[in-house]
Amino acid sequence: MEEEKKLTGKCEEYARVGKTDSEEECQLYKIRWLILTIFMVYTVAAGVQWMQYSIITNIISKYYKVEHYEVEWTTMLHMLAYIVCIVPALWMLESMGNRVTMLAAGAGICIGAWIKLFAVNLSFGWVLVGQAIEASAQVLTFSLAGSVTATWFGPKEIAVAGSLALFGDQLGAGLGFVLPPLYVENSDDNSVIGQGLYNLCLTITVLSTFIFVVMVVYFKECPDKPPSNAQIVRREVKKNADTMLSFKKMMSKKSFLLMLAAYGLHIGVFNAHATLLNRIFGYYFANREKDGGLIGSLIIFCGLIGAILAGIYLDWKHLFKQTSIFLFICSTTCMIGYTFALYYQNLFLVYLLACLLGMFMFGYYSVGLQMAIELVHPYSEGTACGLMLLAAQVTGFILTPIYRYIFETTSPLEANFTLVGLLVVGILISLTIPPNYRRQEAENKVNYVSQIAIVNVEERYTISSLDLWNWKIELDSHHRNDHSVADVIMASFSEQLLIFDDECFVLYLQLSVFHLLLRELLTS
Repeated sequence: MEEEKKLTGKCEEYARVGKTDSEEECQLYKIRWLILTIFMVYTVAAGVQWMQYSIITNIISKYYKVEHYEVEWTTMLHMLAYIVCIVPALWMLESMGNRVTMLAAGAGICIGAWIKLFAVNLSFGWVLVGQAIEASAQVLTFSLAGSVTATWFGPKEIAVAGSLALFGDQLGAGLGFVLPPLYVENSDDNSVIGQGLYNLCLTITVLSTFIFVVMVVYFKECPDKPPSNAQIVRREVKKNADTMLSFKKMMSKKSFLLMLAAYGLHIGVFNAHATLLNRIFGYYFANREKDGGLIGSLIIFCGLIGAILAGIYLDWKHLFKQTSIFLFICSTTCMIGYTFALYYQNLFLVYLLACLLGMFMFGYYSVGLQMAIELVHPYSEGTACGLMLLAAQVTGFILTPIYRYIFETTSPLEANFTLVGLLVVGILISLTIPPNYRRQEAENKVNYVSQIAIVNVEERYTISSLDLWNWKIELDSHHRNDHSVADVIMASFSEQLLIFDDECFVLYLQLSVFHLLLRELLTS
C-alpha cells in the first residue's frame, strides 16, 4: 500500500512537471559541435580501413601471395566482428557510457592501424589480426552514433546531427575506395607495391593516433542539462535501466522487427556489392583499378550529400516512413540502371548512376536509423542503432558469399539482379511498417507525462485503478483537453502492457474498464 502511495505521488509530481515550460529545463551547449567533430574525424579513421585492402584485391593478392577470397575477408571481418561483438558493445555503452565506450573504440582503431603498418613487412596473417582488432573496435562506433547525437542535440537538429555523425564513417569509407589505388601501384615489382602500402598504412596510423589523443583530452560524457524533452524521458528510463528488459521490449515491437528486416536487406545488399566491387568492375573494365576505386568513392561521397539532405528534410517534416520508402524505391531503380550500364560497358552512365545510387542508398542509411530510434523511444538509442546495424552486417555476411558464387558461376548481371530482387522485398516490408513516432510524441507535454508514468508502471508492473483515478483527476486539472489526455494515456498504457504476463493482462482489463468509465464521466 505504501509503494502505491509513492507511485501516486510520483505521477502527480510528473504531472506538475508537464505543466511547466519544459524548454526551460533543456539547454544546448556549443561544445556539442566539438563533440560531434571529434566523433566524425574518429569515424573517418575507422571507415577508411573497411575497404583498405579489398578495393585493390588483385594487387594485395599478388603482394602477399594469397587468394582473392582471402583478401575479401579483410572486409567480411567487419561484418563478422559486428555479429560477434555487438552484444558486449551494447553492454559497454549502456553500463559505462559514451566516453568510456568512445575511448575503447579509439584505442582499438589505433592498435589495429599500428599492427597493419608493421604487417607490411610480415605475413598476411598479421594483416588479418590488425583488421580483426580494428573491426571489433568499429562495432562500438556504430552503437555510439545514435547515442552521442541524442545526448547532445535538440529536437530541431537531431536528424541532421545524426546524418553528420554518419558522415565521418561514410567519408572514411569513400577515402578507403579512392586512396589505396592512388597510394599502391599495380607493379610487377613487389618493393614498389610494398612502399605504396607502407605509405598508405602510415597515413592511416598517424590519423588514428592523433584523433585518439584528442579524444582522451576533449570528449565528454554528456551535457549537464538534457537538450530535449525526449532526452529527459530517456534519462528517467536510464536511472532504473534493465538492458535485457529494454532489449526484450524492442524485440517485441512488430514495427521495429519489420524495420530491422528492411534495413538489413538494404544495407546488406550494399555491403555485399561493395565487397566485390573491384572484381565486378574489373569483369567489364579490365586493368582500370583507379576507375573502380573512384566509382566506389563517388557512391560514398554522393551518399554524404544524400544523408545530409535527408536529415534536413526529416528535421523539417518528420516524415520518416515516407522518406525511407522513397529512398528505398530510388535506390532500387538506380541499382537496376547501374547494372545495365555495367553490362553495356557505358562508363559515363556507370559513373552517373553510381552517384545517384550512393545518394539514395546512403540517404536511407541515416533515415533508417532515425526511424528505428523513433519506433523504440524512450529506450536506448545505442541499442536500437546497434541492432539495426547488426541486421545489416548479418545480411551482408550471408549475402557476400552468395553474391560471389552467383558472380563466379554465372555473370555479374545475374548476381546484381539477385540483389535487386532483395531490394524489392525490402520495399514491400517497408510499406507494412506502422509510423509510430514515439520520440516526436515525447516532445508533446501530455505524451511526455504519460511516458514518464509508463516507465514507473513498467518498473513495478502493478498499480491500482484508484491510484490511476486520482492521477487522472490531477492531470485533468492541469490540462483542459480532457478527451485527448484520456485517449493518449490509455493508448500508451494499452500498447505497453499487452506484452507483459498474466498479472499485467488483468491490469490491462482494469485499465480498460477505468478508461470507459472516465470517458463516460467526461462526456456527461
